[in-house]
Amino acid sequence: MLRCGRIFDDIGSEINRVFGGLFVPNRFITDGSSGQKLQKTREPIVDLTQDDKNIRIVAELPGLNKDNVNLKVTENSIEITAENKNEDEIKEENWIRRERSYTKYYRKLKLPNKVIAEKASAKYKNGVLELTIPKAEDCTQHEVKIE
Repeated sequence: MLRCGRIFDDIGSEINRVFGGLFVPNRFITDGSSGQKLQKTREPIVDLTQDDKNIRIVAELPGLNKDNVNLKVTENSIEITAENKNEDEIKEENWIRRERSYTKYYRKLKLPNKVIAEKASAKYKNGVLELTIPKAEDCTQHEVKIE
C-alpha cells in the first residue's frame, strides 16, 4: 500500500526530472520498517549567476543563525548544509501541531566553470546567503576568429 507522502514525492521527482529542477520537494529520511518520517531536509532555493571573473550564488536559508550554515567549495562544486534545532521544550499541554522545532537544508550544485575554492567569500544576512567564488584562470572564455 502506498502512503500519500510517497506518491507526492514520486510526482515531485518526476516533475523535477522533466523540467530540470523547477520543483524542489521537501525530502524526508524515513524509518524503513514503518515509513515514519524522522527528519525533514529541504533544498534551499538558489540563484546562480556568473560574469567574466566570478560565480555568484544566492541561497535562501530563512530562520537560521550563520553559525549553523556550513559551506564546502571544490574546484567544480559547492555544498550547502544548514541546520536549525529548537531544543527548548515548552511545557504546555495545548499543542495541536508543532512544525518549527527542526529544519535541515542540504544542496549540492555543480558549478559551470572551475573556480578557485580558497578565494571564496560568503555573507549571511536576514536569511540570505551570498557566496562569491572567483573563476580559475584557465576557465575564462576566449573569442576565436574563424579563418
